[in-house]
Amino acid sequence: MFNLTRTQNRRIVHGLSYLFLTLVGVSMVLPLLWMVLTSLKRPADDVLDPGEWWPRVPWRIEKTDVRSWPRFCARLVDAGNTDTPSPGRRLWELIEERQRRAFVEVSKVDPTPPAKGENPRPDQIILERQFGEMRAALNTVLKRLDFYSSRDFGDPPK
Repeated sequence: MFNLTRTQNRRIVHGLSYLFLTLVGVSMVLPLLWMVLTSLKRPADDVLDPGEWWPRVPWRIEKTDVRSWPRFCARLVDAGNTDTPSPGRRLWELIEERQRRAFVEVSKVDPTPPAKGENPRPDQIILERQFGEMRAALNTVLKRLDFYSSRDFGDPPK
C-alpha cells in the first residue's frame, strides 16, 4: 500500500507512541490537579461542581464558618457594650450602626438546635437576610487596614 522506508516507518511508530504517551500523561495529571484544587476548597463549597475549578477567596467568612451564630452574636454584642479593650470590642466598633441590628437580632435567637426530626421553633430561626448582613459586615471589617489595634489585641506573643 505505502512504500515507506524502514526509517520513515520507525518515525511514524515513534510519533504515534509519543502522542499516545502524552495523552496518557495528561490523563494522569488532570485528576491530580482536580485533587489539589478540591483540597483547597472550603467545606461549604460544592466539591463536585465542575463549573468551579478554582476555590473561592479563602478568608471570607461564610455561613458555615461559625458553629453557633446566636452565641457568636451574643458575645460580640456583649464585648461591644463593655469598656474593656478586646478584639470583639474592636470588631463591634468597626461594624456600621445599621449592620449591628442583625447581630443584636440574632443574639436573641435561641441557640439550642432543634431536636432530631423536629422543625425549628420560630425563636430558633435565623433569616438568610440576617446571615447576609452579618457576613457582609464581618468581611468588610476584616478587609480594613485599621482593623488591628494594639490597644484591643494586645502585644503579639514572643
